[in-house]
Amino acid sequence: MPNALRADHDQMDKLIGRLATLQASAFLDGVRANEPHFGLAVPRLKVVALDRNSRAVASVSFGAGRGPDYYATCRYLGTPFLISAIEVEPFRARAENLAAR
Repeated sequence: MPNALRADHDQMDKLIGRLATLQASAFLDGVRANEPHFGLAVPRLKVVALDRNSRAVASVSFGAGRGPDYYATCRYLGTPFLISAIEVEPFRARAENLAAR
């Protein structure tokens, strides 16, 4: 992973909580996540939580912006969706803050 860091346990609990409570503002049925205008083939930000055996337990990719939202996808839903930029920002701002120091 390009920016993989060993994480602080408490900060990871908060991150997993945020991942578990993300709410899509709209689901984009009938389209594929790899369509270029979504920006998900090479996402702007991808959050992956790994267990002790390096297996992904939660993952979400954030792509191009669209108004106040970002296109997003995760392997569990199988369809792209829109998510508010307000919900995405904590992941951007806190990536470095998750590191155990």
